[in-house]
Amino acid sequence: MKSASTESQMEAMLENLPPDVGPRLEQQLSSAPWTPRGVKRRRVFIGIYLSIILLVALVGLTPQGRAFAQNIFKFFTTTDQSSFPLSEEEINDLYAPIPTYALSLVEVTPLPPQPDDCPNPDGTETYECEIKQAENELNMDLKEFSEPPPIWKFVEVQALSNTSSSLTNDIGEITYATSSGYLILRQGNGDFPPDRVLSSAIEQVKIGEYYGEYVDGLFGVRNGDTNLSWDAVGADQRIRWREGERWFEIFASVGPGTSGYLDKQALISLASSMVYQPENREETAQVDFDFIPNIPLAEKICVCDILQPGKLPNDNTHFDYVRYDPERKSITLHYGYRALRIVQTPLESAIIRDLDSYKNVDTVRVGDAVGQFGISPAQKTIWESATPPVFTTNNSYSVLLWKKDGMMYQIYFDQSFSGGGQLTKEQMIEIGESLR
Repeated sequence: MKSASTESQMEAMLENLPPDVGPRLEQQLSSAPWTPRGVKRRRVFIGIYLSIILLVALVGLTPQGRAFAQNIFKFFTTTDQSSFPLSEEEINDLYAPIPTYALSLVEVTPLPPQPDDCPNPDGTETYECEIKQAENELNMDLKEFSEPPPIWKFVEVQALSNTSSSLTNDIGEITYATSSGYLILRQGNGDFPPDRVLSSAIEQVKIGEYYGEYVDGLFGVRNGDTNLSWDAVGADQRIRWREGERWFEIFASVGPGTSGYLDKQALISLASSMVYQPENREETAQVDFDFIPNIPLAEKICVCDILQPGKLPNDNTHFDYVRYDPERKSITLHYGYRALRIVQTPLESAIIRDLDSYKNVDTVRVGDAVGQFGISPAQKTIWESATPPVFTTNNSYSVLLWKKDGMMYQIYFDQSFSGGGQLTKEQMIEIGESLR
């Protein structure tokens, strides 16, 4: 509402207007509704509005329209080909033995303590804390599951930067896990991240009042194959939909018959019940002890001090997660996607106390403690049984074991997950001696 002074100013301006008509006003008057030009424009607009109404009716009410809508609303990159031949270079990259190389050690800084705004030692406030941190970083309110499906446990919240060739926006990602797979809720503003799928695999679904698309399957390479082929076995499902400028995706990577499996209808129900402020935070916030997202939180959960390495392999410094066994009070730190594991267990509950069953066992010193270094027997995997084998790597792993101050320590290095990188016995001892 305009103030009285503003209205008085406007009246004064109108009183002082010159009697002649300026060029700008004359141009505006020439398009007035009562002029021939204005009548013509109004007819054009009416025609456009009627066309839009008819198009909406066609799209929403007729089978042809619904088929047309399938072509309009595409949240995936589609292809009609179910298989693509790999190039000779791609085949060589996939099947050629991974060359080995020597890793070097670099100094790393231990992770800082958990912030004060995540105070609850049982981890039930970690979810809310991580949500707030991600929302602040992304500058947007994240939509969340009203409650996670049964069995699924919270893993982490991430604020990711999407910088693909044609897209630049930020993505909020909330991850849950079971022993069988992952459930990931992604959201962001702008365009969807690219994801090529088979055209016939897209199904239209309704997420509340919103149009969505469901896909079961992905492109991958089967054992020994030379083609990139579409595979749909129910183990890789996703639903995409849009609410205004915000896009959403739920990705479920868990196979039928396994723990926590979700079918299409379960995913739709999960998506339709999402809210911006869940009421039952305690259910949503439970941390999975097999996937504790950081070391400070693990210390709060186990009520113990966890030693962290001061040195790590140069290509495996990325911290993944902590696994905690409350029965044995055992902590396992994971680095570099399973390439390096550091286990700390009270001596009285340790299951592995020596490496006598391993081959090439050496007695070593780790600081002032006596320990053992050994190499596990290699095991044949399903990948190596393919023709030709998909991964022709040595899947044995090295182990360093020692006991000190009532604790049993083990360091495992698995070169089948290290991209060909190798650690020597001396380097593993150096990592052990850097624990602080």
